[in-house]
Amino acid sequence: MKKLIIIALIIGFASACTKSSIRYEQPGEISFRPVTAMTTKAAIAGTTYPEDSTFNVWAWWGDVPENTPLSEFPTRAEMYLNKRPFAKDEGGSSWVGQDIPYFWPTRGSLIFAGYSPVSAIAQNFSYSWTDKTMTITAYEQSTDISKTVDLMWFDVTERSYTDNNNKNQQDMAVDGVPVVFKHLLSWLTFKFQKKDGASSGYIVTDVTLQGIETKARFTSSPAAGNEEWSDQTEPKPVPVWSGSYEVTNEAEAKESTPAGVLVIPQPCTAEHVQLQVKYKTSAGSQEQTKDVYLTAGTDGHIWKPGKHYTYTITFGENEILVLPDVTDWETVTVDIEVQ
Repeated sequence: MKKLIIIALIIGFASACTKSSIRYEQPGEISFRPVTAMTTKAAIAGTTYPEDSTFNVWAWWGDVPENTPLSEFPTRAEMYLNKRPFAKDEGGSSWVGQDIPYFWPTRGSLIFAGYSPVSAIAQNFSYSWTDKTMTITAYEQSTDISKTVDLMWFDVTERSYTDNNNKNQQDMAVDGVPVVFKHLLSWLTFKFQKKDGASSGYIVTDVTLQGIETKARFTSSPAAGNEEWSDQTEPKPVPVWSGSYEVTNEAEAKESTPAGVLVIPQPCTAEHVQLQVKYKTSAGSQEQTKDVYLTAGTDGHIWKPGKHYTYTITFGENEILVLPDVTDWETVTVDIEVQ
């Protein structure tokens, strides 16, 4: 199963809201309590949420009691929060309104959706309540792996919540309302090793991905039961690592920012993408360049959302081997033979 990022909505303290048509007086403040972890300028490897990250939230209000199933929530639900940012509360353990506090309505209940991080760049992030679909137009992922982000989202909650939910016994185990962030990008890792018995030594000097599409459109497709990336454009090189590394018999990942190679899901056929590896022998030969062609292992020739593809490149006497194996971050380990 996919490893997912779990966040909890909890209750704080008090005052007004921002909706003119919804009654409110002295309600609790809406806040989130995630588990702390890694920075978003890299892939988040576990089920924790980064303490230094922020996320945007949509909320819809309906004049119905708490725990109303999504299927029974009003079809003409009123927008309550529209992409409002939540950030870590200084000195606290919750995520609260980044600019201003947001409060629960005094009647009715809320359903939520959201995406992370706030710093993600796109022409627009939108959510259609009518068909329960999120759309991201012209999303851009940096080619600088020190600046890439782990784009995630959580779909509308399966039921509604109110200020009282924090006192609801079924929520006490998670200390609030649970929501689940899912990874939307593909995470790539490149490891290098020398083949057992190889007499020659090898020094890797540069690793670059060529032909990576850096802009695309995302649409959640609840009717089809999946999430789709399309309109991938603007292929560019992505520098992965440079330096001088003498390859050993133990596979070692080489990247300038650990867990930083996050790309938009896209075809990874030889016509689209190559891994360019520059190396020389330990004997001091002239630097050579090898284009390594990639696949997505058991996923065929398309990198998929929420998967971690690990490519182990092995230097032999007269060949470079790449070994594939697919698991879920979904973690995907990929080895391909290159003759």
